[in-house]
Amino acid sequence: MLNSSLIDEKYNPFKIEVPKKTAYVIDRFGKSRIIEEGFQDFFPFIDEIEKTVSLKEEIIYPDKLEIFTLDNQKITLDYRVFYKVINPVKALNNVYDYQGSLKSLIIISTLNVISNTKSNNISTSTIQKIRDEIEKKSKNWGIEIPQILFDDISL
Repeated sequence: MLNSSLIDEKYNPFKIEVPKKTAYVIDRFGKSRIIEEGFQDFFPFIDEIEKTVSLKEEIIYPDKLEIFTLDNQKITLDYRVFYKVINPVKALNNVYDYQGSLKSLIIISTLNVISNTKSNNISTSTIQKIRDEIEKKSKNWGIEIPQILFDDISL
């Protein structure tokens, strides 16, 4: 029997290298676990890579929105939302398609907040309200929203 310490990790059939800022969700007999960057234990006969999830900060560009504010002003918004997956198992198991669901949540939250705000009151506090509303729901999905940037707000 070979001593596993004698085998270089790179060539060890029971190790897998996970790239930086990436997580693999591994399924072993129906139970999921996360392995993150570096060399990790992996048994090819019983483990299966269920999904690869990027742990990098990513950007969603929702379509331009035309929203009526509380004072009946039509506002066009062009914005982007930065998000980061914190818990890959939650992101995959608690919602069917976390990227599509997050995009829908962003649009719905933006519509809710802006439509209940007067056009002259739209400010950084409004952006914070949108972010808070998105984060309330996305936390259950293992997703964090570090930043929302409005590129264009026009009447």
